[in-house]
Amino acid sequence: MDSMEIDDTSAPLPKEFNQLYAILKFFSEPVRYDSKMQDNISYEIFINICYHLPPKDLLMLACVCKHFKNMLDGNILSISWDIWKTSRERFTPFKDMDPPKGLSEQKFSRLLNFENGCEFCKSKDKRIQIYWVACVRSCKECLQKRAKR
Repeated sequence: MDSMEIDDTSAPLPKEFNQLYAILKFFSEPVRYDSKMQDNISYEIFINICYHLPPKDLLMLACVCKHFKNMLDGNILSISWDIWKTSRERFTPFKDMDPPKGLSEQKFSRLLNFENGCEFCKSKDKRIQIYWVACVRSCKECLQKRAKR
């Protein structure tokens, strides 16, 4: 056979081509589940995953759905207190600092999340401080607007 000739014997037949196309299409489409994700994950796996997440990710996960929010709520599931505390101790510079009395680990983590800026105006450009008496993370301007005189 010349180098210019094409060998047709290896070309798929139309039936084989359709089968190959169907297989490729099947594997290229995303998997669809009939139920919600939280119904497909066991409690133990969820808790194990949470133990390895930084507080910022736990805060976002708690916003995904009511089921996850409840699983990360220390008042509903006592092990979640330990998840929040472990996360804070592993991923933040506030390892030796316990939450103020009356403040849960989850609320404490939300308060320490400086990346979100001021809780009121959401500004990340201004100097943000935590005002412990009021338990808020705020810029000076927003605090002055909201402070009772």
